[in-house]
Amino acid sequence: MADLQTHIRLSARTPAGAGHAASGARPASPAMLYVAIGVPALIAAGVALATDDPALRLVLAAVAVMMAMFLGYMRTLVSATAPQRVRARADGPLTFIPPAALDRWPFPIAGTGLLPGIIAATFDPTILSGQGAVWIWAITGLSIGWLAQQAMALRIPRGLEVSESGLVGVRGATRLRLTWDQVGEVTTRPAGRDGELVIDSTEGGTFINASRLGSDPAVVAAVIAHYRDHPQDRHLLAAPLPALRHVEQTHAS
Repeated sequence: MADLQTHIRLSARTPAGAGHAASGARPASPAMLYVAIGVPALIAAGVALATDDPALRLVLAAVAVMMAMFLGYMRTLVSATAPQRVRARADGPLTFIPPAALDRWPFPIAGTGLLPGIIAATFDPTILSGQGAVWIWAITGLSIGWLAQQAMALRIPRGLEVSESGLVGVRGATRLRLTWDQVGEVTTRPAGRDGELVIDSTEGGTFINASRLGSDPAVVAAVIAHYRDHPQDRHLLAAPLPALRHVEQTHAS
């Protein structure tokens, strides 16, 4: 079933912070980031085509492919949110979710990141002790760490579920499980391109990047704050769209 995507317009009573709805403006496109990833990928591909060393050609080709895939991942990350836009599961309890591609990219990228080291060790171990060895070891180490982190994150429900019983979910480096009695102040703050959702609780503060929600963090903050303060409305959380529209109408009145 396709994700639910809609726009929620909130009043000035939206929790203060740095989410899209709070700021009212979207940061400029991170063109420099694309250049920083794309140019080295092109250089690696060019050198791979030019070299006469077959092992080095394979190593550099793997690096170029990995960086090209990482560029695709960054494009998905950048486009994950937009002002006042909400992405949620179409059925079940209200669950803010990132684009599905955001969770699919890491495994092939990290898997490809292991290839340069494997290729070098198999076909020409001297590459692992040459001038460029530090980059191969760095890519290998980062890839192993990312694979392990992503594998462990699979145990966490994707996205942030907001239900009658509380809050649960969020992948990446963040996990959350709170009852409504544990939820305190909910705000946003500047962080990266799209800001972060900040949830204070009896368990401490939790910071959730907007990309992990697939939604404007200021809208998510307003939704959580409303159902924290109005337990009589929590039955609406069983269906995503009515739960969201109720908050929108409450802010408009």
